[in-house]
Amino acid sequence: MHSHAHHLSTTRFGPVACPTCREPADVVDRFSFGATDGPSRHLKIRCHGGHWYMLPADRVQAYGALPVDMAA
Repeated sequence: MHSHAHHLSTTRFGPVACPTCREPADVVDRFSFGATDGPSRHLKIRCHGGHWYMLPADRVQAYGALPVDMAA
């Protein structure tokens, strides 16, 4: 299977918040996938507590920001 991910620079990101523990997390990779409605951008993050995530970029919050209630 051929991967269609395009890796992008991570240098412009400051610390983001871990979705689990809200501790600072570093963006270790940034990439986008082609989609019918435009590129789908994702971030791979690692928090200082050891959690790892690959999330859509629009679901990642800056460290210190108030959490968003996704159920609302």
